Order: sequence, then C-alpha cells, then structure tokens
Amino acid sequence: MYRDLAYALGPEVNNAASQVYAVEGSSYVLAPCAIISQEMFDVLADTPQKAYLLNPRTSKPGGGFTMIYGPDGKPLCEPLPEDQEGILYADLDPAMIAIAKAAADPAGHYSRADAVRLVVNREKRRVMTEINASAGSTFQVIPYHEDEAGAAA
Repeated sequence: MYRDLAYALGPEVNNAASQVYAVEGSSYVLAPCAIISQEMFDVLADTPQKAYLLNPRTSKPGGGFTMIYGPDGKPLCEPLPEDQEGILYADLDPAMIAIAKAAADPAGHYSRADAVRLVVNREKRRVMTEINASAGSTFQVIPYHEDEAGAAA
C-alpha cells in the first residue's frame, strides 16, 4: 500500500530494510506482510481517490510482499503476488549463520578488542562552558545537581 506515493512506506524500502536486518544480524529474517482484503478495501476506499491513495498502481486490494531472507541477505523463496495470501517455504540451514558471520563483519573493526577500546571518564564535569562572554553579559549558569540516585535534579 502507498506504493509510489510514500516510497519509504512502500514494499521496496520495507523489504530492503528486512534484507539489511538479515545481513547485519547474520540471521534468517521472516518478513511477513498482510494484504488488505476486498472487504476492508471497500471500507477504506469509498471513493476512487481513496482507492488510488491505497494502491496507486491498480486501485485494488493488495499490500503483500512477504519474503524470507537468509543470513547473507539472499532471498530464499519466490514472492507471492501482492494481492494473494499464502505461505512461503524455505530450507533453513543453521550452518549458513556461521558462514555469514565469518564472511561479513557488520560491526566492523569496532568489535575488535585489539583495535578499539572503550574509555569511560567518570569524573564530574560541567556540561556547558561559556566562552568569549562580554563583560555586561546577563547570562547565568544554572549549576547541575544530582540526587542520591544519580539522576539530574
């Protein structure tokens, strides 16, 4: 639905995001999507303009685009037509997860302890500093205080 009118809400972007989730997580992704039935379409689209807004290509029910992606982002089945309900099947091989994790490192060098380290500075510091203030400035710094739980007060 909304295809061609709000591209970010359309099937291309939604399925691309699901495919990226598969690659980033090196996991299988089941990307389900329901279709709008003729009955619901008739309720929502009581004018030709509303029918066009719901489905600019056909002005008819639809909205499917369910897909299954492998850990490497590869589509694992043929998609259903956008106006048909059904069940998709794919063979899932758990070994593909290990292969995908070895082949792609979506966290990059940030996940390598030998290349990057995290440093935490727990010293209290001022969160704002005024510089180049004129002598007649009326700006007043409000001191930052924490309560016993460490929350800003």
